[in-house]
Amino acid sequence: MKTYPKNKGKFLKLIEFAKTITKLLESKGIKLIVYGSLAFFIYTRDKNSYVNDIDFLTPKNSSKKIVEILRENNIDYKYFPKYRMIQVFHNGLKIELDEILSFHQTLPIKINSIVINGLKLKLVSFDNLVRIYLRASQLSKDNPFGNKKKYDSLIAWKEKKYRPAVFVVVYKKQYGKIFYLLLKRRKHWIGWEFTKGGIEQGEDIIKAVKREIFEESGLKPKKIIKFRIKGKYKYHKLFKDRPGFMGQKYQLFSGLVDDKPGKTKVKLDKKEHSDWKWLEFNSAIKLLTHKNQKRCLSIVNNYLLKLYNIKKH
Repeated sequence: MKTYPKNKGKFLKLIEFAKTITKLLESKGIKLIVYGSLAFFIYTRDKNSYVNDIDFLTPKNSSKKIVEILRENNIDYKYFPKYRMIQVFHNGLKIELDEILSFHQTLPIKINSIVINGLKLKLVSFDNLVRIYLRASQLSKDNPFGNKKKYDSLIAWKEKKYRPAVFVVVYKKQYGKIFYLLLKRRKHWIGWEFTKGGIEQGEDIIKAVKREIFEESGLKPKKIIKFRIKGKYKYHKLFKDRPGFMGQKYQLFSGLVDDKPGKTKVKLDKKEHSDWKWLEFNSAIKLLTHKNQKRCLSIVNNYLLKLYNIKKH
């Protein structure tokens, strides 16, 4: 881990303490889910934030079993039956175990995974964390203003954490038809897509389009068309090679490549893709994995049919 909260020393001690507690409870079949200030820091990587304790959600009706386990292992704790909450202590450090109640059950809870300094954790999704802080600011008597501040910070942070990117529908014209280039994804997920990728800091967007086409296919576009289509989507999980980003926001383009023999030979970046195909629209739209790319391909195809005066099949 390269980024730490402002109280780094205490944070590292908390992580070590959490290793002991999670290992003990999970060995007894009790699964823990991180939320609260640690989840806030994991998502925002806010160096000015503090992680003074670690909050876990525990399964429904698990509190009594947890108390027995803590007592058997001579671990210092306080149990608050009214709130189904257990506070665990060690050398001035605190871990809070909150049973999943009706307050949380209506979310429903979605889970992400992460490893911090050797500690494997499950944590609530970003959207769950936002909703938890919103509800806490409205319903909880425990620091409602602090919870509202974190809710506002998460909303503001969210808008900044979509990686700027381009969607590029690469195509060629042959035999009076349009063929689209599809790539079989192998990095981060498996499926079919068209060319896409992030815009580097300070990079002109057209240069980003040309670079992505060349990096992913080895081809050079003869003509680029910019569409007024923009969108964004969330990653299905956090990626180590995209720290701080929760998704991508994109601008749609098309790229015409040379149709001369030998000029459209595709050279894959094998770290990202394992296969490629040139397909007409009807086959391409069926093969694409994601709905947002299907929509973008339809928009580009309709435009190109009119541009080149080609009748729909």
